[in-house]
Amino acid sequence: MIADRFRRQWRGLAAEERPLPPPGRADSGLVAYGLWRDGLAGVGLERTRELLRSERWRRERTHASVHLTLYLEWADGVLRQREAQRMAGLDLGRAIGRFL
Repeated sequence: MIADRFRRQWRGLAAEERPLPPPGRADSGLVAYGLWRDGLAGVGLERTRELLRSERWRRERTHASVHLTLYLEWADGVLRQREAQRMAGLDLGRAIGRFL
């Protein structure tokens, strides 16, 4: 399976250190020659969110590119975790505010 080949290739890399596809590929609309972490910053972040909101991703959890599907799975988890942390911070702030 192609996904397994990518995972074996990247076995020594942390997820955020994995490479995004090079320019010219169908799945390279994020940050060319960047790392996965670069896809969650600046223009890459907006493009990643756009891809995660796409109908195909929401319905099938897949993309035409295996490389991009693996990246989006990771990015979705990271963005959900960031949102959960943000919400927890807001809840903590509200709790502190009640004591004041």
